[in-house]
Amino acid sequence: MTFGRSALRMYPTALGVRSSLQSTAHGPTTSAVCSKTAALRPQQSTTATTSHFMGNNYGENGEITAAGTYDVYFRPDGQGGEDWFYGVMYVVAQEQPTEPATDEPTEPGTEPTEPGTEPTEPGTEPGTEPTEPGEEDTVLVAGSEAEIFGTGWDAANEDNLMTKQADGTYTREYTVEKAYDAVQLKAVVNGAEWIGDLTGNNVTFNLKDAGTFTVIYHPAVGEDPAYVEVTGDIVEFITEFTYNTVYAVGNGEGYWLNGADWDPAYAANEMTEIADDVWEITYENVPDGFERQIKFAIDGAWTHNFGGAFEASGVETVADYNGNNITFDTDDICTVKAQLDLTEFDFTTKTGAKFTITITYEDEPLLGDIDGDGEVTINDATMLQRYFAEFIDLTDDQLAVADVNEQRRNSYPEDGCRVLIGLAEQVFKS
Repeated sequence: MTFGRSALRMYPTALGVRSSLQSTAHGPTTSAVCSKTAALRPQQSTTATTSHFMGNNYGENGEITAAGTYDVYFRPDGQGGEDWFYGVMYVVAQEQPTEPATDEPTEPGTEPTEPGTEPTEPGTEPGTEPTEPGEEDTVLVAGSEAEIFGTGWDAANEDNLMTKQADGTYTREYTVEKAYDAVQLKAVVNGAEWIGDLTGNNVTFNLKDAGTFTVIYHPAVGEDPAYVEVTGDIVEFITEFTYNTVYAVGNGEGYWLNGADWDPAYAANEMTEIADDVWEITYENVPDGFERQIKFAIDGAWTHNFGGAFEASGVETVADYNGNNITFDTDDICTVKAQLDLTEFDFTTKTGAKFTITITYEDEPLLGDIDGDGEVTINDATMLQRYFAEFIDLTDDQLAVADVNEQRRNSYPEDGCRVLIGLAEQVFKS
């Protein structure tokens, strides 16, 4: 068999002839076995003489020094880019049937090994593929449309099980009877690892008509990450990010998020656009609380949303597309202002968005300052007298600061004379 220079390049090693393979999608059929495995795969046989030369990756010629028949084995080394498969080829001499079997090979051709590993014997017959160790991954599709996937974002629905192909990818085909907008999905590996597109996000697309589409999971190869793609004539990818509204959503209670608990379209939590693509909302009288959570939902839905990692109050921080919940604590009654800045958001890369959470704590009120002018004066004493004479009413906040002795905080004092004396003392001190 003759190998073209574009298909196979060889160079000799101490234990035999070592080769490397480069192939594009239109290259030789040996590319079909590119998969993430340490097992050797015999591909074909070749008969070579001592004049049989092949070049290595550096353009240098190498020579097979002994005539004979050879098996060619391929083991990917995990290097390479999106369009090229790189691997390591091994050429191993076949045993001749007329020669007696020996414990130690008498001719070169024993498989070279990586440093620190034990040699792996090739298959006993040419073209026999060794059994790969370990169990294969279980890969499922989980997506947003229950009408398509049976359930929504279900990592355990085996009706969405993907099938492993000869090239190492996993596929699953779906048929729909109508068009769908903004379908989202990921692959779930072994029930735990969620894999999206090359940016790590949900694969998002429209289905513009009835028909079929295919989900393809590509396992990681070397430094190239695992990712998912969707193909089909009815698939239309969303390339532009257009929207109308932004809502704050989270674990609301009381004054926080107006009491709405994870409702992405709660009307009172619609944010205000204070500048082009800059949205803001403020919540007052938020009580102290542990692990307050918030995200930003686009157009009142979960299809496009932003989260992130809270750093500190007032600090502008990266907003992650479809990211984690933004979590922070409030130590006392406070005002929380949330802002989402989409001015530099790039939908292709899903980057550029920013958020800011600003927490402002209320200053302690000045006891005795009933009229709220920032100081204690005779006017405050007069207001309290008029209150006890039932000429005016005081708010709960005013009654709280009127309790200058702090005997009954958050309720009005019953002993009017005592409060008046305390108030008079505050007036004389000021």
